Amino acid sequence: MLHYATVPNAYDVAILLSGDKDFVPALVRTRQKGKQLCISSMRAGCNRVLYESPHIRDYDVVWLESCLDELIVPIPAEERSRRDRAGYASVFTMMRVLRDFVEALPNN
Repeated sequence: MLHYATVPNAYDVAILLSGDKDFVPALVRTRQKGKQLCISSMRAGCNRVLYESPHIRDYDVVWLESCLDELIVPIPAEERSRRDRAGYASVFTMMRVLRDFVEALPNN
């Protein structure tokens, strides 16, 4: 993110998909380079510095819990069976586990 902030026309808006406050110095520096910032995170895993400090972002935080129904797209049965034979969990299975976890969190 920070490297490409110095490259002309590389991007206009950076999206941080994390709730880790360790990114704050990079976010501040990226904004100093004239790029806009958006943060997307799980509410329970987002450090309050990221959503309470207006100087590190240009948009409201996008809470992933609010978008799960749009993010989770069922995979057709034929595709799931092909992936299951390959010996790894399908994206559908992993997203279902993530959704169940988020729904079980307190304050949901």
